[in-house]
Amino acid sequence: MALALKESCHVCFTRDGGVIYDSRSDLYCLLTEKQTAALQAALAGSEGLTSCAADICDWLRETKEDLPPLFSSVARGLHDFVWSYRPDEPARYEAGKPAIALILWILLIQCLLKTRGIVATLRFVRKHHLIWRRILPSYSLGVGADEIMIASRFSPFRFECLEFSLAIEGYARAFGQHRTTFCLGLQRFPFIAHAWVELNDKPIGDDPSLRERAAIIYET
Repeated sequence: MALALKESCHVCFTRDGGVIYDSRSDLYCLLTEKQTAALQAALAGSEGLTSCAADICDWLRETKEDLPPLFSSVARGLHDFVWSYRPDEPARYEAGKPAIALILWILLIQCLLKTRGIVATLRFVRKHHLIWRRILPSYSLGVGADEIMIASRFSPFRFECLEFSLAIEGYARAFGQHRTTFCLGLQRFPFIAHAWVELNDKPIGDDPSLRERAAIIYET
């Protein structure tokens, strides 16, 4: 379960220790055993995070030069499974031809991620959903996910779970589907993160047991 320490700072506890994610800077901090215990004690105490607020800032500052942004660490799956898209209509998916508008949509997502980071890109595609409705072809959400993956074959840049999740989240909002949830989950040692989108608590085009496999550090 993800906890918000402040507006842009989120934490989750895995069996291997705590992780703090700053969604504003897209940086994360892998907590030591001692830091994890201190944060858990602060959350359980009467003063809450007041007692360790300065420590949290120091931990994030210390990792700024040591770790890549979370965007660079979202991988194709987790330790115990590899992400492989699950099409809504397999026959259509295999034979599908890409829509030009969706290729451009994917390129936009990729450019936004490189310049803005994960959460800023998510907010951008949600905020301008009425514009996307006028530009993108209209399908059911399942077929739309298939079409996005078909179009991704024609992108020269990386297209993994993170890019897909942001693309399908923006697509869903564009066509009036506001019950989706964007999720970031992770595992430690080595650190691996995974992104997905859920509709009615079910991942779109992804493994249904993700919440059992990954610790959720951010969802909205």
